[in-house]
Amino acid sequence: MKIAAARVARLRALATDRTYRELGMWAGLILLVLAERTLQGERGVPWLSLLAGVGALAVAGALARAVPLVSWLLVGAVALTQVSNLSISPPFLLSYVVALVVVSYRIGRTVDAVRGPLLGFSFSVLAGLLVAVAAGVLSGGSLPRIASNLLYWFYFLAALLFLGVLPWLAGRYRRLYAGLISAGWERARQLEREQEITAEQERLRERARIAQDMHDSLGHALSLIALRAGVFEVDPAVDERCREFAGDMRLAVTNATKELRAVVGVLRHDLAPAPAEPVHESVAELVERTRESGLAVRLEHEGEPVELAPLADRAAYRVVQESLTNVTKHVPGAQVLVKLVYHADQTEVTVTNGPAPGSPPISAVRGRRGLIGLEERVRLAGGEFAAEPHDGGFRVTARLPHGEGIAVRTSAGAAGEAGSPTARGMARAQRRIRWRLVKGIALPVGISAAATMLVLGVYAVWVFNTVLSRADFDRLSIGETSEQVEKSLPAFELSAPELTDEVPQPAAASCRYYLTGAAIVPAPESLYRLCFRDGQLAGKDFVRTGLG
Repeated sequence: MKIAAARVARLRALATDRTYRELGMWAGLILLVLAERTLQGERGVPWLSLLAGVGALAVAGALARAVPLVSWLLVGAVALTQVSNLSISPPFLLSYVVALVVVSYRIGRTVDAVRGPLLGFSFSVLAGLLVAVAAGVLSGGSLPRIASNLLYWFYFLAALLFLGVLPWLAGRYRRLYAGLISAGWERARQLEREQEITAEQERLRERARIAQDMHDSLGHALSLIALRAGVFEVDPAVDERCREFAGDMRLAVTNATKELRAVVGVLRHDLAPAPAEPVHESVAELVERTRESGLAVRLEHEGEPVELAPLADRAAYRVVQESLTNVTKHVPGAQVLVKLVYHADQTEVTVTNGPAPGSPPISAVRGRRGLIGLEERVRLAGGEFAAEPHDGGFRVTARLPHGEGIAVRTSAGAAGEAGSPTARGMARAQRRIRWRLVKGIALPVGISAAATMLVLGVYAVWVFNTVLSRADFDRLSIGETSEQVEKSLPAFELSAPELTDEVPQPAAASCRYYLTGAAIVPAPESLYRLCFRDGQLAGKDFVRTGLG
């Protein structure tokens, strides 16, 4: 209960701290806007428009927690519409742009979902497109006006990308990166706890097995002492006093054996089953007994046999015993070879098995609990241990030194293996986060690229269909009817431009303007002007604009 209460208090403190930080952020943005307006002086933004913008920022701050997408749309509207004279007129306030960048970054940093921001971005793009087309239609419906509005909409899209989408991507990357780091540390802590638990369990198991070994050795010796005392107790040649002493000794040894069995039982604590092998059984006897039980196992010797120290000898026995048990449990029916190689300074014990008939080859270790115990046993005996797949089966190798003076060696942990569950989980988390980053970046960039191509395509079509060739211009004659002239004219025309050398326009005539060539970037320097009066061509001129 105390731990739970402390955790709740810590979460509340974090939530309160986050609330204060958000309030400080929005207050700072509003103060920045007011400070910039104060520096602008008398020619600055009208105070009424400023109050509208500050009010929109305050509403966005109030809605930031509940509906962050609406908050972002409000800030974006304040920042981007001030340059188009729709709601907040120039001069330009850079503070609104800073607010949009900050809020976009905050959305990416705090909102985990991708769908909401993408919907907001798509809504902004489509709304701007509809507004541009509608404004062109309402202003006369001419294609040049619509194309001009689409060009402004393209500028709006570029500003939205740089001021809204890119900060959002930066915040989202920061969030996912922090999540990956946090997940990595959590997995590392979890792995550390699992390793500690596994190591402690294996130490307890080895302690229980060593206690059982002690019970086997001491129990056997105490049984011999009790047997000799019993013989001395019933010997008729011994006087009564000696028989009583022998009886007391036999009883004491028997009680000591029972106490030893009880102590070993406490140490075992049900962590390992009671041994089924006879006391002081050798490796050869173990192999023979296993063969009689039905397992296809054979024993090979190489070199002159050497008597090992008790701890090393018991470790060799346990390696063979555990390996044969694993074969019986996991690959019954497999062929097993137990090989004892006696070198000058060590004895090498190798247990190799092939795959079971009809089963696939072994490619990985199914479980390491028993192998960890064997590794610990061999390590305590001063030897080296290895276990790995081999030729479709499995091979266990232990190298045990000769002599009584055994130096305990340290073993390298297996926590960093590439095939461990933790490594696989980390790889999956990295792939998932990379995919989410790709979605978060590719979708906005793809939508923007498609919209850009659409605008450029419409613009290119309009440009190429407003060009009047020089040959067609020369063929036109004053006095031709509008129907005759229309056959030589392109599909679209330009709106009335500003001219530098105004050529007198025929009285009571309406004029049309056409491009002299397809190059319109950065701006056309000259145009063709055709003027009509009473359904006839009244004038044709080559005029210069003030844009070149």
